[in-house]
Amino acid sequence: MLPAKDIAELSIVNRTFYLWLVAKRPSKTTSDIDSFFFYLKFLLAYIYFNCIFEKYHKFITWITQYYPFSLLYRGSLFHADAKKATTLMRMMEASAKRAGIHIHIGGGVHENVLSIFYGVFDKKVANKRDAIEKLQTLFQKRYGIVYVQEQKNGFRILVDSDLV
Repeated sequence: MLPAKDIAELSIVNRTFYLWLVAKRPSKTTSDIDSFFFYLKFLLAYIYFNCIFEKYHKFITWITQYYPFSLLYRGSLFHADAKKATTLMRMMEASAKRAGIHIHIGGGVHENVLSIFYGVFDKKVANKRDAIEKLQTLFQKRYGIVYVQEQKNGFRILVDSDLV
């Protein structure tokens, strides 16, 4: 289950479906109607995250390249302007996974000179500093000017905006 801070940052639809997905199963003494609604909600949340979610975001990325839809979701990672940044983030995740470090880069900011991505480790890391140093050398070899800095909850990646 996600930490409360991360759940609060989700959109209302994503938050609702996520809470339905991780809800506690009903006990054997629960009425049939309550059990039915629990499993219905669970099924809807499962379908949303495994079927609809990705297609919806691909559609939004495609349609936000045209006016007036380009005014929607400005500053979001699934806006058409952020497609390069999103691709770079996913490539960084894949290269880290090949190196044996499981990370998730969940967001960021794109500015004129410097872009900042925020990430967390998917699995518990024995030595966080060593993992961050390993990520920095890996990313610098592959992408050039990239710096990885430790934060309280995870890490941040500073990238030259020319890459994005």
